[in-house]
Amino acid sequence: RTLLNRGAYFVVEEPDFTCAARLQPNPKAAVDRVNGAIEKMFLDAGLDPAYGLRLPQEVRDAGFDLLCTDSRLHLAPGGAPIAEVMAESALALRAAYRKTGLATDAEIDQYVARARDPRVWAVYYATVAVLARAV
Repeated sequence: RTLLNRGAYFVVEEPDFTCAARLQPNPKAAVDRVNGAIEKMFLDAGLDPAYGLRLPQEVRDAGFDLLCTDSRLHLAPGGAPIAEVMAESALALRAAYRKTGLATDAEIDQYVARARDPRVWAVYYATVAVLARAV
């Protein structure tokens, strides 16, 4: 709070990875396992994969005037920009996902293939944003 002048407005955004879900069946189990590995990777690093869900309350509890909240669910078909980001992230973080013990190389490959298939829709994560004012 000391970095902001009284009356200053600010926006903070945080993700929620716990809402990730593939909407079509088969191989849903592989995608669910990779989504679980993403969550566990955050937890193992001491981070909260659902922090975005707590963000508005945290901002209010810190003594700021909470003016507005917004949540955007990233629902998209495979090949969409957000799906490509998640596919590339899975490839770049493959070792970290495997290290959680929740996802195998084959499951990560299936996740990437589904994220690149325009016939497959998924919720990749949500973004929670708050507009607040320093009081």
